[in-house]
Amino acid sequence: MNTMLIACDVVVREFQSRVGTSLPVRTVDPTLHAVPDRLRTTIQSVIDQEEIKFDTLILGYGLCSRAVEGLKSKCSRIIIPRVDDCIGLFLGSRIAHKNQVQSEPGTFFLSRGWVESGLTPFEEYKYMIKRFGQKRADQLMETLLKNYTSLAYINMDKNGDTDSHHRYARSKAEQFGLEYKEISGSPTLFDELINGGESPHLQVIEPGDDIQYKMFIEDKK
Repeated sequence: MNTMLIACDVVVREFQSRVGTSLPVRTVDPTLHAVPDRLRTTIQSVIDQEEIKFDTLILGYGLCSRAVEGLKSKCSRIIIPRVDDCIGLFLGSRIAHKNQVQSEPGTFFLSRGWVESGLTPFEEYKYMIKRFGQKRADQLMETLLKNYTSLAYINMDKNGDTDSHHRYARSKAEQFGLEYKEISGSPTLFDELINGGESPHLQVIEPGDDIQYKMFIEDKK
């Protein structure tokens, strides 16, 4: 299967921990998640550039605030996990993510990819201090984290989690008054995406068809 992965750095690390650098990759700026329309436009541009070269394009995204809705390829099939966002990807399914949120609401999740990318609110806090001063930065973080009571680090098999990742997550939980916990992730979706087989956790979009919102919320028969 002639395949390329299109994803942000946060999840690319998980794919490469399984297949090394043998899978061609195009990365997209993770900060674009803050503006779903721009993220959609950017991913579509990458699809348009790569679709002639590859039979299959794996999208390492979930619904992501509906940023993937409407994406299409004229000549490649697209495979995408049926999850709301990358947390569901790390946990193995949309249902696993839903169950985790229901059993422990108010949880902020971190993974190795988020820690290494530096794209967390905790790193943004340092920028806030420099720009707005300590008092204002504390107010902004309090608002940002007001609905969270705990911080969970997602352990992934075979991805090279180190003590430094755990120490970082634990220190941020302590710094911002959050309960710290560690939960087990799942390689299921990463492996299924790489293998490209049939799975109720994946959606295959044939050439010419577009990604639709209902694909993420309807149960497969």
